Amino acid sequence: MEKDITYTGENGAQIRACISTPGKATGKLPSIILIHEIYGLDAHTRDVAKRLTNEGYLVIAPHLFHGELDKITSVETLSRLLPLLRTIPRESFGNPEKIKEVSAQLTEQDRPVFKSLMEVLAGKHDQQFVNNLKHAYQYIVEHENADSKKTASLGFCFGGGMAGLLAVNEPRMAAHIIFYGKRPPADKIKNITAPILGIYGSLDAGISPGIPTLAEEMKAAGKNYQYIMYEGASHAFFNNNRKDVYHPQAAAKAWEEVKTFLKKNL
Repeated sequence: MEKDITYTGENGAQIRACISTPGKATGKLPSIILIHEIYGLDAHTRDVAKRLTNEGYLVIAPHLFHGELDKITSVETLSRLLPLLRTIPRESFGNPEKIKEVSAQLTEQDRPVFKSLMEVLAGKHDQQFVNNLKHAYQYIVEHENADSKKTASLGFCFGGGMAGLLAVNEPRMAAHIIFYGKRPPADKIKNITAPILGIYGSLDAGISPGIPTLAEEMKAAGKNYQYIMYEGASHAFFNNNRKDVYHPQAAAKAWEEVKTFLKKNL
């Protein structure tokens, strides 16, 4: 059963979210905070929520881009901006001069949206997002069907990075899954208390090259981190609504890994 709700986030902000509950939910269930891609709480995220629910999990999927940031989730706008974004090196995401240079190529309508998009990707709003995810955690563990000691996060792309930040900021959670998201900060790894599964595509030039180093840092810190690199798969390979990058074989294998990891840790 799927239900749209709002919960109170940072500074009283009203955060939209979807709650997905198994149809015959009885007793206390493990729960999952499902975190969307840059497209926000879209059809793909809702579909993954249903798939998780079919496996017996209670799911909350918040829409983190509330207020002005909601403008960046327009599919039409992103279709114009993302090709341009891919021409910018990741290390320049927080560079005002580079952003100004690229913005000059945009229409007056798209410039403020592009600025917001770059702020999100540069991490300017990360603490706000983490705080609102903590509020989502509090909301879901107080649900009548939730086992408060068994909550995991699972995020894709932008949401994968957020799952990594939850891992270093919320010690009460039981597990985390990062699908091709940016790595958690090296100086925060010591804060991790739960197992983490990382899932990546070998062709993801923006994320995957740094993962072996992350794995070494996790091992040195004594953390439970495992990752899987799917050969021939690109960034966002799990999203079956994006035919340009969807890799059905890798996606099917990744889903089995997700189910195994969640069953083991929840």
